[in-house]
Amino acid sequence: MPTSRRIFVAILILGAYSQIVQALLIREGLVVFYGNEVSLGAFFGSWLFWLALGSLLVVRWRESPMVQDPLPWISRLLLLLPLVLILQVLMLRTVRLLLDVSASEFVPLGELFLSLFLIVAPGSLLLGIAFPLACKALRDFAGDGGDQGTVRDISRLYIADALGALLGGVLFTFVFIQWLGITGTLGVTTLLLAVTALKLKRGNAGLRWPAILLAVLGLIIALPVVSPWLDRQMETLRFSTLQPGLELFDATETRYGHLAIAGFGEQTTLVNNGQVAESFPLPFEIRQQAAYLMSQAAGAKRVLLFGGFASGLAVELLHYPVTRIDVVEEDEQAFRKVMPYLPEQSRKALADPRIQIHFMDGRRYLNSLPAAEHYNLVLVLNATPSSAYSNRYFTSEFYQGVRHQLAPDGVFCTRVSGASNYLGRTVRSFSGSVFRTLREVLPNVAVAPGDNYLFCASIAAGRVTESASELESRYLDIPLEDHRFPAKVFYTILPDDEVRFVRDQLEQPGSERNSDARPVTYYLNMLLWGQFSASGFADWMEQLRGVGIWAYLLPMLLFLLLWLLRASLEGGQRTSRLRKVSTLILFVLGLVAMAAQLAVLFSYQSHVGFMFERVALLNGLFMTGLALGAAVGSLLTRTDRPALRLGIVLILVTAVLVALPHLLNWLGQLAIGWQEWGYPLISLLLGLLAGTGFPLAVKITELEQAAVVRSSGITQAADNLGGAVGGLMTGALMVPLLGIEWSSYLLAIFTLLMLLPLLFTAIAPHRMTTLQLRGRHAFPWPNLGWGLVFLVLLSLAWAQYQQVIKPAPQLHFSDQLLAAVSESSVFELKEIPFIHYLGSVPNSTGDTVALATMAVAPDVSGFAGPINLLLSVDAMGRLRGVRYIDSNETPSYISGIDGWLTGLAGTDLSAESLSLSRVDALTGATVSSEAALASINQAVHVAGQTAFGKSFAQVASQEEAQSAWYSPAFMVTVGLLLLFFPVYLSGSENGRLIYQFAALMILGFWLNSQVTEVDLVNLGFGLFSSIADNPQHWLLIGFALVSTLLFGPVWCGYLCPFGALQEFVSRIGHRLGLRSYANRPLDSRLRFLKYLLLGLLLIVVWGGGDSSWALFDPMQYVFGEHWPDWMLGILLLVLLGTLFYYRFWCRYLCPLGAFLAFGNKFALLQRLAPERRFNHCDLGVRETFDIDCIRCNRCLTGRDTHLKLRGSGKER
Repeated sequence: MPTSRRIFVAILILGAYSQIVQALLIREGLVVFYGNEVSLGAFFGSWLFWLALGSLLVVRWRESPMVQDPLPWISRLLLLLPLVLILQVLMLRTVRLLLDVSASEFVPLGELFLSLFLIVAPGSLLLGIAFPLACKALRDFAGDGGDQGTVRDISRLYIADALGALLGGVLFTFVFIQWLGITGTLGVTTLLLAVTALKLKRGNAGLRWPAILLAVLGLIIALPVVSPWLDRQMETLRFSTLQPGLELFDATETRYGHLAIAGFGEQTTLVNNGQVAESFPLPFEIRQQAAYLMSQAAGAKRVLLFGGFASGLAVELLHYPVTRIDVVEEDEQAFRKVMPYLPEQSRKALADPRIQIHFMDGRRYLNSLPAAEHYNLVLVLNATPSSAYSNRYFTSEFYQGVRHQLAPDGVFCTRVSGASNYLGRTVRSFSGSVFRTLREVLPNVAVAPGDNYLFCASIAAGRVTESASELESRYLDIPLEDHRFPAKVFYTILPDDEVRFVRDQLEQPGSERNSDARPVTYYLNMLLWGQFSASGFADWMEQLRGVGIWAYLLPMLLFLLLWLLRASLEGGQRTSRLRKVSTLILFVLGLVAMAAQLAVLFSYQSHVGFMFERVALLNGLFMTGLALGAAVGSLLTRTDRPALRLGIVLILVTAVLVALPHLLNWLGQLAIGWQEWGYPLISLLLGLLAGTGFPLAVKITELEQAAVVRSSGITQAADNLGGAVGGLMTGALMVPLLGIEWSSYLLAIFTLLMLLPLLFTAIAPHRMTTLQLRGRHAFPWPNLGWGLVFLVLLSLAWAQYQQVIKPAPQLHFSDQLLAAVSESSVFELKEIPFIHYLGSVPNSTGDTVALATMAVAPDVSGFAGPINLLLSVDAMGRLRGVRYIDSNETPSYISGIDGWLTGLAGTDLSAESLSLSRVDALTGATVSSEAALASINQAVHVAGQTAFGKSFAQVASQEEAQSAWYSPAFMVTVGLLLLFFPVYLSGSENGRLIYQFAALMILGFWLNSQVTEVDLVNLGFGLFSSIADNPQHWLLIGFALVSTLLFGPVWCGYLCPFGALQEFVSRIGHRLGLRSYANRPLDSRLRFLKYLLLGLLLIVVWGGGDSSWALFDPMQYVFGEHWPDWMLGILLLVLLGTLFYYRFWCRYLCPLGAFLAFGNKFALLQRLAPERRFNHCDLGVRETFDIDCIRCNRCLTGRDTHLKLRGSGKER
């Protein structure tokens, strides 16, 4: 066999292996993580991410021996993969033990994602490396075929990979898992990979014996005498981590999932997909349940029970005067496995003609019933909406089907997790969703509280009841031979107070309707999962849900805008732009294809329910569609204008995505036979459309034969990375949060938006001089820089949203805190006209009033918004006490506020208000002090009038009060800023030094008024004082921003007090002969640190909402009096560094300087400024729009740089 053909066979086998691995690990994950399909998104996202990384690693190592001679390395990969697979299966089966998650506990969502991310890494990384290596090997052996030959070879390998996936899916679904089991499948897979490695590189003696040994190992594992024993050992290992307190009796895997039968004492327990489903016998519980249900549906003759025969409920119902009990058990194989372990009474009951067992999917059975059945009682007691599959028994569509089969007085009962003793917001929303959905279909609902809420509903008014006495009467009226259940227990089941409380909570507005297309209850169950497992991921999901579709659309729009801006700034040939845009389109096609396929899997699980068995087949057909699409795309590459055809593919994909939810909804209403054919065809179609884009993108990317590794690696990585994002977004977020319909529409918008960069590339001029001049020499690592910009802007949008949903300020307080502030001991809460507390002491007339300043003075702003204080004043106008509650002020400025406020206690406010003429300001925080005093004055004034009818804290009239606009600080600042223009435009170095000294003295030591990154953070949060309250600081901020836009970062070079301090220290170092310079490449990278710090700072602060991360800058503290202990050390290090390196902090670490440096890319009026002489610059600035220039103008004379003039070197 020719070598090229052996390469194709190897890729075919690897494709099959990939699909088998996916199916195995998905099945294992569903068991370990209790059947929740969120693990699907986590798995596919992680799997495709590592595939992409593997491809990119080959691109990066393209000059290494591994890539230059790839065939032996492909053989090594084939030998490593089966060993990795065995390790991955073992790791998944023991992951709960490794994570220290006990039985019955949910794995926290964050740990679920992390564990899958790490477990799938080895295998998918190796597979990602294999594809570009195979492309290189095929090029080496196929000979020179030019660009078209490269595209053809890559496309053919892509097709072979997809066909292998189909082969693996079919073999796994219909052969391996049916006849060989898990261990046998591992053995056969090991044997196939070993033989393939042996055939691929027959002349390599070093690989021959390892391949033979591995083949023998695979053969031994697959032997019928060995495989069952290993299966049993591995099953025992997994079960010991899932339910360590139980003894495993038996286990089986069916098309619906995994079932284990275990025991503890005299009880038998069924463990379904890792989670305890039911235990038996429980005679008292079952008698109580039957009595309650038959009392709600008094006189019921025909009963329909969905699952749960093993619990014994159906057998207990035979003691009642029923004529027929239909039990729907969807999994016949599991039922037969459980039969020998059932109590003898249950096995005998199967012979009772009143009981009929139907082995069919529950929803399918319901839809197949004739309209004349008219059941008196329908029960769904063994399902929980913890997965997309079980959620379908709690949707409005299912409830509508139940209603059609109920008699006019029929009753339907179901139950969900409730936790009456903890009815928090998430629990209430979860249970409320089921309650609302059920009541919309069956309007009369009775609830029995407890750890599990039991809902009984009916169309007929008065049919169901929450009255214990009514149920007692109904039960005693039932003609039974023996009323074995004590009827008084109904009063324990339905305590009046608890029933009333739970109903009030469930009836609160805001609950959402659960449906097949939008599984809200399933999503809310995930929130409960996160809450009970203490996962912060659930809280983040809840916030993301509030954003709606913008949570996904805004990042895409922002990414596109930045992409277009970068393309405009960097310029380049049209072919280069086309390569970039084709890679981007391939990324999006991978994203929407994977996301749409997951949406199809969710819909399949909801309507058909065999995903545990059919996931490999459905994914294999999806991969087949990719292969067919790649074949079509290869034909299209032979014609001209591949970019146009790629645009047409995008339009077709958009149309299919728009139609997808309607198609799935229509398919869900068809008979099961049509569904079994329809879903695979949809998967095939999605793959076909996505696969067509792959060869077209390769055609656009490929310019020369030598770039085969780069082309195959980048296109494969883009496709897989897009799939990774699509898998994570859809499985964990989009479908649970938005539903299938809006998820599909959103994916359609994503696809359509890709036409914008394609059109831009086609019509944009080759050169855009003005933009391209500003786009050069920005960062040593441009991709990292643009990535930071994207994340910063995204974090800014998140910060703005957080401000919109920010909780109201604290206005209610504990008695202990009120007593500490007011010295009273008894308090009465008053809500009108504002929230306040009237306090008193027994046998005393010293009445007080306490309140939060935000209750009456929310408009009084400090440096960064209102300050919330708790204060108390007595009837004589004496301030009893003040406590700091909350604010957005810079913590370093108000670090001593608690002690300062304590000193205000006892102040007489009966006549005169507080002002800075009566008390000293908090050191270094004049504006914050004034705001705090103004808040206290206003709160005391309003509280005195309301509580005591007296007017306290008389505020001075407007004429008497000194306006901040005429304060010395404002007037001196105006004069200082006006002087900037003649000093800067003159270019005088002596003038600049004098001006910097004035800025240091005035803005630094006198006013301690600087513009820092804290201002940037607060502006992003929308937190700032009004201009009237603090005009001086607003003047500085406005001047810094406007001057930077007009001239560049002149604030850094002239006005920054900390920069001025460094300037003088640096010049001292220069005089002492200490100044030094890093070499140019190192200096360039070190200067990037301040941009990295700025980006990380804004991402962490705006994204996390914690502004304390912005407090590491020494210039926030250097001119104040309150310093953290560690800040003095940082300041000394900075000043010491400045002695040796000019303006050390400014050049390398200042986040604000990094932000203002972007002004160099604008500098709209720099033609009016003195011409800079770059040959005098000792900081490496060489371009007019160089981002690193701090506009110090030292280059005008070169006196401080000591660089001799070489040529004119003037600004161009």
